[in-house]
Amino acid sequence: MTKIEILEATEKSVGPTEMYNWHLHLKTLQQSKKELKSKCDEKEKHIEKLRRQNERNRQEMQRHNEYQDYLNQITLLEKKKHVLDYEAHRAKFEMLREQVAKKKAELNKAKDDVKPKIRLIENWKAFSEKCRQNMVETDINIKKLSHVCKVKQDSLYKKDDEIEEARQSLNQKKSEFADCKKKKLSLRKLLEQLELERTSLEEEQDVQLELRDTDANLSRTCDKMMRLELELRQLQDDSKNAEDERKGIQQQIQILQNQENMRLEKLRLKYHDTHEAVMWLKQNKGRFQGQVFEPIMLLMRDEKHLRVNAVRAPGVPSNSFKPSYSLDDLKKRPYCFVSYLRELFDAPDAIVSYLCQRYRVHDVPVGTQTTKENVEQVTKTFSLRNFYTPESRFAVKKSFYSGQIITSNTALREPRLLTEALDVEQCQQLQKQLQLLDSQIATKNTQIDDLHGKHRNLSREDNELRKRKKQLGERKSKCRALEQRIHLRKESLMALEASKDSLEDEELQTKQKIRKILNEKGPILVNLVELNKKKLPLLQDKSCSDLSYRSALLKQMKEKGESEEVFKVIAYLQEEYDALKMHMSSTRKEGKEILEVFRKLCCCTLSDLSKAMLHQLSQLPNDIDEIDASIIDARARADCYNINMQVVDEFVQRLADIEKMTEEVRQLKDKLQKVEQDNFQAKEKWLAPLQLLVDEINKRFSSFFASMDCVGQVDLHYENEEEYDTYGIRIQVKFRSASKLAELTPFHQSGGERSVSTMLYLLALQELNKCPFRVVDEINQGMDPTNERRVFDIIVNTVSINETSQYFFITPKLLPDLPCNDKMTVHCVFNGPHVTI
Repeated sequence: MTKIEILEATEKSVGPTEMYNWHLHLKTLQQSKKELKSKCDEKEKHIEKLRRQNERNRQEMQRHNEYQDYLNQITLLEKKKHVLDYEAHRAKFEMLREQVAKKKAELNKAKDDVKPKIRLIENWKAFSEKCRQNMVETDINIKKLSHVCKVKQDSLYKKDDEIEEARQSLNQKKSEFADCKKKKLSLRKLLEQLELERTSLEEEQDVQLELRDTDANLSRTCDKMMRLELELRQLQDDSKNAEDERKGIQQQIQILQNQENMRLEKLRLKYHDTHEAVMWLKQNKGRFQGQVFEPIMLLMRDEKHLRVNAVRAPGVPSNSFKPSYSLDDLKKRPYCFVSYLRELFDAPDAIVSYLCQRYRVHDVPVGTQTTKENVEQVTKTFSLRNFYTPESRFAVKKSFYSGQIITSNTALREPRLLTEALDVEQCQQLQKQLQLLDSQIATKNTQIDDLHGKHRNLSREDNELRKRKKQLGERKSKCRALEQRIHLRKESLMALEASKDSLEDEELQTKQKIRKILNEKGPILVNLVELNKKKLPLLQDKSCSDLSYRSALLKQMKEKGESEEVFKVIAYLQEEYDALKMHMSSTRKEGKEILEVFRKLCCCTLSDLSKAMLHQLSQLPNDIDEIDASIIDARARADCYNINMQVVDEFVQRLADIEKMTEEVRQLKDKLQKVEQDNFQAKEKWLAPLQLLVDEINKRFSSFFASMDCVGQVDLHYENEEEYDTYGIRIQVKFRSASKLAELTPFHQSGGERSVSTMLYLLALQELNKCPFRVVDEINQGMDPTNERRVFDIIVNTVSINETSQYFFITPKLLPDLPCNDKMTVHCVFNGPHVTI
C-alpha cells in the first residue's frame, strides 16, 4: 500500500466511524475549494481582459457619447420647435375664430336687409307655381278627353275597314265563281285520263302471286343466313378464346424464358467463360450426336479456349440410386427430417444421376430447427455423412484412430445462381399446349373461311330477291296511288258541282251588312262631336293659366334682377365665411397633429411635461428660425462623427458582462469563504483525533521494534497541510545499527524485513481495535529465522494477554523450539491422494 492507502485503511480499521467520513468530507471540501478558486480566478482574469478591451475602446465610446449628446440636443430642439409651432397655430386659431365670428355677424346683417325682397320674390314664385299647377291639371283633363276622342275615331276607322272588307269579299267570291267553272272542266278531263291509265294497268298480269312467292323465297334465304351467322359467330368466339389462351401460354413461356435469361445474366457476371460456352452451345446443338445439358455438361476447351468444366453423365437412371435410411424413420421425433436433397429440385434425369453419383444428393437429408437442436442424438442414431438444416450444413466424420464421431457445422451461404427456379417440364408442357392450340386455330380458321363463302352466296341470292320484290312493290304501289288519285279527283268534282250557280244571294247579304255598319257609325259620330265641345273650354282655361304663369315669371325675374347685387354681396360674404371657417378647422387639425407628434416624441402630453423638461425648453430660443439653424448645426456636427456601432455595442455588452461576472465572482467568493469555514471546522474535528491515533500506533510500533533491537517509527506525513488527499501514514524502520531510518518501501528493504514491519504494524493496530478474531496467513514466509523467531515471540506475548481477540496463525512451516504456553492450541492439517477420512 501507499502512505495514503495505509492512512485510509487505518482510519477504517481502528479509527472512529466519523474519522474516515470527516477525511472524505475534507477531500470533497478541498476539491470544491479548488474548483471555486479556479472559477473565481478564471472569471477575474476574464473581467480584467474585458476591462482592458474596454479601455482600448474608451475613446470611441467617448466620441459616441458626444455624438449621442448632439442627438439629444437635436431631439430637445425638435421638441422646442413643436412647442413653438403649436403656440403659433394656437394664436392663429384664436385670430381666425374672431374673424369667423365677425364675418358671421356681417353675413347675418346682409341677410336681414334683403329679407323683404326675398319675401316678394317668394310670393311671385308661389303664384307662378299655382298657375303652373292649374295648367298641369287642365292639361291632364284635355289629354283624357283627347284619348276618348281618339278611341271614338278609331272605332269610325274600324267601321270603314269593315265596309271595305265586305266589298272585297264580294269581289273575291265573284272571281272564285268564274274559276269554279274552269276547274270543273279540267277535273272532268283529268278523270277521263286517269280512267284510261287504270284500264291499261288492269290489263297487265296480276303481280300478287309472284310477290307472295318472292316473300317465301326471301324468308327461306334469311333463315339460312341467320343459321350461318350463328355458326360463324360460334366459330369466331372459339377461335378468339383459343387465341387468348395461346397468348396466355406464350406469356407463361416468356416468363419462364425471362427467368432463364436472368440466370444466364448472373452466370455471365460470375463465370464469363461458362456463359460464353452456354451461348455457343445454344447456337451449335446440331453439331452433337447426343444430348448436351447446359451449363454443367459442356465441352469446348479445344476450339474456344474457354476455362469451363464438362463431365459425362453416368449410364444408369437416377431412380437406381437409393438412400441409406427410410424417410419415414428420419421424420420421427426428435430427428424431424422433412426430405432428401434430391426431392427439392427438378433437373433432367442425366443431371440428377450425375449429382447422385458425384454428391450423393439422394442420401443427404434436410431437417428443421428441431434437427439442429438434437444433432448429437442424430449422429448417434444414423450414420449420416452430411445433412442440412434451414441455416446450416453438418458434416459428420469418424476419427480413424479413436473412432470418435466429429461433427462440423457450416453456415449456409446466400444463393447466387439458382435463385430463379426454372420449371423445364412445365415449359415443355406449355410448348405442347401451344402447338395443339395452333392446330385448333388453323382448323377453326378454315371452317370460318368456308362459312364466309356460303354466306356471300346467300347474300347475293338475298339481294336479287329483294330487288325483284322492290320492283313488284313499286308496281303495286303505282296501282294503289292511281286509285287514290281517281278517288280524290271525283270528290273534288262532286264538291264543285254542289256549289251554287249564281251570286245574287251573296250580293244581297253584302249590301245588308254594309247598311248595318253605317247605322252603327252614326251614334259614334254624334258622341265625338259632343266630346270636342267639352274640350274647347278646357283649352281656353289652359291658355289663360299659361299667360298668368308667364307674367308671374317675368315679375319674379325682374325682382331678382333688382336684388342681384345684394345677393352677390351675400354670396361673397358666405364664401368668405366658409373659407375662414375651413381655415380655422384646418389650423385646429394641424395643431392637434403637432400635439400628437409631440406626444409620440416625448411620450407625454404638453401639459404633463416635467419641470426639468420645461426648464430645458425655456433655456432654448423662442424663434423657430433660430431653432432650425441650431438643429441644422447640431445635425451637421453629429454627421461629422463616424461612429462604429459594432464597437459601441461590444463596449456596452462588455460593461454588462463585467457587471454580471463581478456579481458572479462575489457569489463565488462567498461560497469559497463558507467552504473555508467548513474546512476549518472539519479539520479540527479530524486532524487532532487522527494525530492522537497515529501517536498511539507509533508508541506501540516503536516498542515492538525496540524489543527486537531495531528502530521503528510511524508518523502522519503530508506535503501540504491543506491538501488532504496527500495525507498518509509513513512507516520508517532501521534493522541495522549502521544504517539510518528509512521509509518502508518495496525498494529499500528485503521481503523478510517488509513482512516483519507489516506484521508489527498490524500488531500495533490490533490493540486499538476490538474484534472477535484475527487471521494471519503465512506471514512468516520470506523471513529469515532470526526475524521469524522474534515476530513469533511478539505475537505470542501480545495475544496471550487476557481480554484479547482469538488469533489464527496459519503457516506451512515453523521453526523448532518456539515458545508456547497454555493459551495456544496447535492443529496439524494433512492432505494428499492417500489420506482417508
